[in-house]
Amino acid sequence: EFDEIEIWLSHENWFRARGLPWYRGYLLHGRSGTGKSTVVRNLAVKYDLPIYTFDLSSYDNRSFVTDWKTVQQNAPAIALLEDFDCQFCGRENIVVAGKNRDGLTFDCLLNTISGVGSSDGVLLFVTTNHIESLDPALGIPTGVDSKSTRPGRINRAVHIDVMGVNERRKVAEVICGDWSECINELVSAGEGETAAQFQERCAQ
Repeated sequence: EFDEIEIWLSHENWFRARGLPWYRGYLLHGRSGTGKSTVVRNLAVKYDLPIYTFDLSSYDNRSFVTDWKTVQQNAPAIALLEDFDCQFCGRENIVVAGKNRDGLTFDCLLNTISGVGSSDGVLLFVTTNHIESLDPALGIPTGVDSKSTRPGRINRAVHIDVMGVNERRKVAEVICGDWSECINELVSAGEGETAAQFQERCAQ
């Protein structure tokens, strides 16, 4: 799913020559513990990119714009908006709803990541456990080839599922390599578990 990032990173001039934004956005969705944030951090290491994590509950409009500019100034870089569903339900900021304080508005967020200002070199990742709470204006899957309802904000939606047999075996071999006789049993017992659950099984 993410092999295209290497192509994207190496074709800055191609995008600029054609007047296309040199920007890429991914929505990672799936149940809690499947490793969405871990995927992002592994990609940051693989491509040697700085990663800027945004705790959206701590932002108002002004501070979000300021920190987004920091990402732009250090591009190419990853911007990670974690647990989006914990901040917004549709377009409503549910963290500040009914409270006497300003918070980040949905419109400001959209305009910042894809508005008039350039976001060239920004690789955006948005994670959510509940994709049904996201507004299509941000970008959600269309159901066809992981395409998004809003390219230019979210270009591709990727479902991060529970671990398959091969993934469980790799984790078990790393954690329990000194007890190889246990690996087959662990892999079998971990059927249907998230990455976090299976890692804990191996550690125990």
